[in-house]
Amino acid sequence: MSQSSEAESNSAKPQNGFVSSYKSVFMSGLATILPTVLTFWVLTSGYSFVDENVATPINSLLKNRIILGTDEGLKFAKDFWDIPQPLPSSRSKQNRTYSEVAQDEERLQDYTVIVEQRYPTWIGFVLAVALIFVIGFFTASFIGRTVWGLVEGSILRIPIVKSVYPAAKQMVEFLFTNNDDQAAQFNAVVCIEYPNVGQWTLGLVTGEGRPEIRNKEEQEVVTVFIPFAPTPISGFVVFANKADCIAIDMSVDEAFKFYISGGVIGSMPGPIPISKPESPKE
Repeated sequence: MSQSSEAESNSAKPQNGFVSSYKSVFMSGLATILPTVLTFWVLTSGYSFVDENVATPINSLLKNRIILGTDEGLKFAKDFWDIPQPLPSSRSKQNRTYSEVAQDEERLQDYTVIVEQRYPTWIGFVLAVALIFVIGFFTASFIGRTVWGLVEGSILRIPIVKSVYPAAKQMVEFLFTNNDDQAAQFNAVVCIEYPNVGQWTLGLVTGEGRPEIRNKEEQEVVTVFIPFAPTPISGFVVFANKADCIAIDMSVDEAFKFYISGGVIGSMPGPIPISKPESPKE
């Protein structure tokens, strides 16, 4: 090897080490800040969704239909916000002159501007949260569940919606259901030898298997739900012999995290040495 090639190789090593070091530092910083940014984004997106789709219509209804659309609302606005404006007349337009009607419309426009300026927009958001609580209490009752079941039945008859609604419902239930409620749906976390011999899959026992299979196999059978990674809200179900299932010391919540992370969370720590196949000799 010539001296020039040795110099090039020596200069390349520090440069590669410099780039690798900064890349490692950058990825470490990204891994530290990204969960916080994602959490903040989810919360702000949820707030914006409720504010735009629920709170804003409520505010519009209160301002335009109740406060500015009724005599009682106008009087409430004048007394509550101490508006130094005469109230528009409540008499019919047929009993007033054109100038009186024009003056009332002008005063109403002035009231609209003042109400827009002084109306607290947080009222709509508070009422939206209260409305969600009311719906939650209603659907928790027997009558509410019955009525909502009829509504869902009507929704599932719509051609396109019936393909989207079940998946959206499953995702929402997975995100907003308590871990205790999720754990109540599953009995244990197990490993079964699937899909091939020597390959093991993490699953969740949901109950006993079908008696037809138990009678044929002449041993106990359990129903095991196998989630998909990284979206464990969907998956498939298998019937497995209970004796072939290996109990795993892992909670249901940890099992879901295992699938969402692609096996990173919940696996045994430390690098696993895997030998590379030898290249065929020429």
